[in-house]
Amino acid sequence: MRRVDVAVVGCGFIAETAHIPNLLSTPKAKLVALCDINDDRLKQMGAKFGVTKLYSDFREVVEDRGVEAAIICTPTTAHAETAKAFVDGGKHAFVEKPLANSYEQARALVEAAEKSKVKLMVGYQMRFLPNHKKVKEMIGRGEIGEPFYAEAHSETLIIKSEVGILLDYGTHLINILQWYFDGTHIEKVAALLHTTGDKYRTETEATLALKFANGVVGRVGAFWLSNYKSWEATDRYVKILGTRGKVVTDLNGPTITLYKEGSLMSRVKGPHKIMPRFALNPYVPLTEMAYRREIEHFLDCVLKNKEPSTSGQEDLVTLKIVEAARKSFQTGRFVEV
Repeated sequence: MRRVDVAVVGCGFIAETAHIPNLLSTPKAKLVALCDINDDRLKQMGAKFGVTKLYSDFREVVEDRGVEAAIICTPTTAHAETAKAFVDGGKHAFVEKPLANSYEQARALVEAAEKSKVKLMVGYQMRFLPNHKKVKEMIGRGEIGEPFYAEAHSETLIIKSEVGILLDYGTHLINILQWYFDGTHIEKVAALLHTTGDKYRTETEATLALKFANGVVGRVGAFWLSNYKSWEATDRYVKILGTRGKVVTDLNGPTITLYKEGSLMSRVKGPHKIMPRFALNPYVPLTEMAYRREIEHFLDCVLKNKEPSTSGQEDLVTLKIVEAARKSFQTGRFVEV
């Protein structure tokens, strides 16, 4: 089996807990290099994972002919510059979400990847969870009738405060609703953004109202609970209401709560929990499920010359909605997308 020679650029938490272990455990990849601007961190990760080729400058990784693809886990503010260097150098790139700080940066990156004919994938790992795939199938089959309302809500204890919760975390929620409705165009956006406390320059809470072209009204709610200590106190879910029922699923999986008007099960039990096929134990962490599956998908795209399901082109739409939301908050009006 041919393997993809991969470098990981940015050796922070997500690289250490998810991407590096998953690359080392899949036969589709060979981890050949690590890169980080912090020399102590770089040496620590090299020793921990047995990687001897270490770089402190990503440009040197681009020049390394032994590297075919890069997993980019740098801070969000460095995503666009780092990824563009790789795609300009003819190397495939997997970029943690979001693709860039702005729509224009992301557009330049997508165009560069198309010109170089390399794969560009964005890390929206929740779309690889069995519960979301199952709910999407149920909606497509009309099991809850015609959807008219969709909500993605998440409370978090961690965000990258330098970019704000809308760009850092809200992009997950916007993207998954886009995917649920097969990329149906979002026509209008209205937003309320709020910052708790005086020490942050960017928003810590965001609520968006979305109007889909198919008539669905959407809501995205992202909230940073900076003073909370327990993840058990957070609510994270996707809810879809239809004309004949509704479905709610945990954002991080694995359970689904279903109500179908007219079904015997719903008549007897009301809303009831189901588990999708191939769902793993709920205590198996995302790092070993969703992150593993998205990396394997990226490697398959490289090996089989397929287009990634979470492509850079798709993330352009997500970033356009983010910018429309910011404009809406500034003007106090709905903004056309």
